[in-house]
Amino acid sequence: MFNILEHNFKAMAFQTELLEASDWDEEECDRVLKIASDLIQDLDPPSPGLTIQQHLDIVLLPSLLNRNVDEIQSKVIIKYMEHQKNLFNWITSTARKE
Repeated sequence: MFNILEHNFKAMAFQTELLEASDWDEEECDRVLKIASDLIQDLDPPSPGLTIQQHLDIVLLPSLLNRNVDEIQSKVIIKYMEHQKNLFNWITSTARKE
């Protein structure tokens, strides 16, 4: 069973991890989140045969790095996306049961 409370606590931990990766600079953290949000909105679906993880590593990671997002910050964003995938999987599996 999916634990939404645990999921939300982990999401908060990722935000703290990103803030730490930004040297506790909230403006830098906001800048990175804005870049990541813009990129994620324009992100194409994974190519056939690629997992979401591979797609994030091959497409999103280089895009973040090309926009002057630090490698550590980029990896936190990727981990967060993987985390959100679990919520998406739970939602879609629940909807299929109804």
